[in-house]
Amino acid sequence: MKNAPNDPILLKWACGALSSLSHGLGVREHISNEGAVRMVVLSLKHHWQLQEMLEWCCRALFNFIYVYPDEHHDENSDVIKKEIEWANSNIIEAEKVNAVSIVLYAMQQHRIFYTSHEWAFKFLCHVCDNDFVRDSQNPSILRIYEEEGIEICTTIVKSSNVSSITTVELAIGLLSSLLQFAEEDKYALAKIGDHVDSIIASLQEFSSNAFILERSLFLLRNLSHHSDANRAVINLNGGIEFVFDAMRRYADNSLIQEYGCWTVWICSGSPRTFLSSNERAQETKLVIKAMKAPSSDENLQVAGFGIINNFVALADTAMIFDSVLDYILEIISPQKNQSSV
Repeated sequence: MKNAPNDPILLKWACGALSSLSHGLGVREHISNEGAVRMVVLSLKHHWQLQEMLEWCCRALFNFIYVYPDEHHDENSDVIKKEIEWANSNIIEAEKVNAVSIVLYAMQQHRIFYTSHEWAFKFLCHVCDNDFVRDSQNPSILRIYEEEGIEICTTIVKSSNVSSITTVELAIGLLSSLLQFAEEDKYALAKIGDHVDSIIASLQEFSSNAFILERSLFLLRNLSHHSDANRAVINLNGGIEFVFDAMRRYADNSLIQEYGCWTVWICSGSPRTFLSSNERAQETKLVIKAMKAPSSDENLQVAGFGIINNFVALADTAMIFDSVLDYILEIISPQKNQSSV
């Protein structure tokens, strides 16, 4: 790679070779010492016009920084800890050569091609979710949402189809992670909030995919948490109906029930909750059903009672009372744990 920097075909397959080699234990040390991270990023920087270069460079970058589980070694073993150290050193090196910025630029220059964008998202998601990056205040995450990362995610969600399920999952996951990172950044929150209506509309196409719904409801929960404007847009664009439909469709999925209840609780405190009294009474039964499920935990219980409290505050007391009374009595019985009470 060092001797043929102007040969994109050779560089592409060299990145592929490094990607495969990096799965082996002990290889990351050599990758770090030999400057492989820098060579891969420079390959993409100088030859971004080749779409396959985006895929193979991102495959390599992801494998440089992600430590796969190993059946022969416990995650707390010295061997795996050493691998994680070298993976973290590769993250530092990637930041030095502006890897995130170059990947985002290449993603923007190409039409959406799901294999290459999928690996690009895998790399970006792992950067965003990596504890080392968060704890060390590595600026890589900041680059994602300052350099069109949010727009790239929303474009993927809005234009994808059933053949790109994994890419959509990753794009939604990255948006959720960015929201968590950007809690104190009003500009970043506003940028994501600008796309709430189109995100909700697009997610309707994936209502048959449970994993995408999990990520989607987690995203809506985070969005609703951050501003009145987001809550209003979620209500106005059928977000509450979307949530209840998902909860009905996947009654046995504990995460969909929990994220759904939290989203509705936060949004139903707004006077712009576009549900009729009859609908609120009906959906209360759905919430109680979720709360009664064996998989229900305290988080879901808290959100469920939050929804009921908000619905009652909207003058639905009489219609909701009969549905709720028996369950409240059951909750406060001596057999239940004190925290639920």
